[in-house]
Amino acid sequence: MTEIDPPPTLNAPDDDPCLWLEDIDGEKVLVWVADQSARTLARSGGPRFEGNRDTPAATVDRSRSP
Repeated sequence: MTEIDPPPTLNAPDDDPCLWLEDIDGEKVLVWVADQSARTLARSGGPRFEGNRDTPAATVDRSRSP
């Protein structure tokens, strides 16, 4: 019979190098998330992003109008 390998946890991390990201309220995770968000906005934010974000919503809103 095959033994079931339990999933890793913060107390028994196994070999998952990204397990620390599951500590969603941890300071290290929050700093990492803020950094990733800033990098994403710096690269993909601005007027072009806003247009791409707003166009689908405007299209859906127009299709719902009587």
